[in-house]
Amino acid sequence: MKTLTLTTLACAIAMSCSLVHAETSTSGELTKNFYGDLRAQTQWMQGRDFETSVYQATAGIKGMYKTPLANVIYHGEVQYSESDLASNQVDVREAYFVFKTHGYGAFVAGTGATGSYLQMYTPFDIHQSNSMHPDTAAQLFRQSKYGTRVIAYATPAWQTPIGAFDMKFGLVTPDANTGKDDDIKTARLNYKAGPVSLSVHRAQTSKQLLNKEEDYIRWNLFAKYEWENSYIAALKEFHDECPTKTEEVYGAVYSISHGAFDTGITYQYKTWDSTLQRDDIHLTIASVKYNYDEHIALFVEGAHYSEALNEYSDSNVSLGFIFSF
Repeated sequence: MKTLTLTTLACAIAMSCSLVHAETSTSGELTKNFYGDLRAQTQWMQGRDFETSVYQATAGIKGMYKTPLANVIYHGEVQYSESDLASNQVDVREAYFVFKTHGYGAFVAGTGATGSYLQMYTPFDIHQSNSMHPDTAAQLFRQSKYGTRVIAYATPAWQTPIGAFDMKFGLVTPDANTGKDDDIKTARLNYKAGPVSLSVHRAQTSKQLLNKEEDYIRWNLFAKYEWENSYIAALKEFHDECPTKTEEVYGAVYSISHGAFDTGITYQYKTWDSTLQRDDIHLTIASVKYNYDEHIALFVEGAHYSEALNEYSDSNVSLGFIFSF
């Protein structure tokens, strides 16, 4: 993933500020939207010292360009992270195009949040501190939030008397030197009928990319039900030849938004391959976020692990502040 310096990030923010928020060209065909946020928190974690930090800063631009052939959706985002797990302090997190045709589906190319994360995992990734961000790695799921060098295709939705179906296919090539053109292959079938959403997903990672004897295969089952300002969701991951010896991961979530408050609780349960001789892990996360206005938010969050996931993830309590623009 491309690395930037903090000076480069500052320049990118300064240049982007020259844009008019949600600016539209005179032709009305091109839209541009600049955005960003700063996040700070105080955290008490079992086994670690008390910490206070501005743990994340984000700046990006996104929009759409309409043509007779297709609508081109674009998104670029850089992010600063202050974390022991951060490989680089500043990274390009989003840099992709979506070519949305008129009736023939959509093509995606670039780097950014994966389609499987957006469709099946965002209902669970509702907490500000114990999130699926790669510089946090606090949740038990094996799915990565971001993918690099992604090419994907989404079919149009097929409307039927019982609901709408669509499929999505992806190819990820994070390493150009494995001798394998399709390092990671994904396929997903989705169903939507009113408040009900269902997905079946398969991902296959080549043994060449992992330097293992067998390909790693993961299956997902996902279900979600929405009503008013609330939803519940459930997810299960099945793993075969997982490099971390994960066997299965289960997840359940309940989320509700009422007035200025967003409240959610998630439960996750992870089992390991019997050869690892490690106890299963239970994780419960609860959080309340207060949105003072469109720019300022405060949150309080707690997470309880039955045992530490790693040296960076154990039971904790966090208080945080978010400024968005």
